[in-house]
Amino acid sequence: MVKQHLKRIAMPNTWQIKRKGITFITRPKPGAHKLSAGMSFESLLKYILCITTTKKECKAIMHDKNVLIDGVVRTCHRYMTGILDVISFPKIKKHYRVILNNNAKIGVIEINEKDAGIKPCRIKKKTILKNNKVQLNLSGGRTIIIKKDSYKTGDTIMISLPKQEIKDHIPLETGAFILLSGGKHAGAMGKVTGIEGKNIKLKTADKKDIETLKKYAFAIGKDKPLIKIQ
Repeated sequence: MVKQHLKRIAMPNTWQIKRKGITFITRPKPGAHKLSAGMSFESLLKYILCITTTKKECKAIMHDKNVLIDGVVRTCHRYMTGILDVISFPKIKKHYRVILNNNAKIGVIEINEKDAGIKPCRIKKKTILKNNKVQLNLSGGRTIIIKKDSYKTGDTIMISLPKQEIKDHIPLETGAFILLSGGKHAGAMGKVTGIEGKNIKLKTADKKDIETLKKYAFAIGKDKPLIKIQ
């Protein structure tokens, strides 16, 4: 039987939730994000957004179809909600994006309706299909089939929500603005100053030079972020 709970002492370090006082917390269903990059929607609603205080309240909101995640109605309180996902409450016209802050903790920021219709997705790999078509395998578990391939693994595409139409392409190259999604510098942002093999160098807004693995780099803009990220 699959457990629906998780001991707080075993929570990922990215969850900014108190470990003491209460033994358990809701375990998210397996989804598009790793456990360290997301949490159940119930936990996000209770401890990060601070909109509800009980599981019953969370379930009531979701069962009334008052919640959109990436433009799709979700009704399960254990739905895995992760970094860069968009949470919308249509009835009150509020939109939020899940982020990784400077302390490498999962948080949320309020965004406008325009930003809520766009999501950056990193190209994890590409698959060749029949008739010379190419499938882009994206972060967040998405796939998009394209006819003309001008993309590289590691690049980012901006897609519309919920239709998943490609709106922009951000190459991972020198000068790109990136977010680090892992490693000891997770949550840091800055401009790429160099790429050497599997490593990448960037300079943050406070002029700090960082070198880390290229796989942690998530391009979110060409000179500056194309979406609100902090």
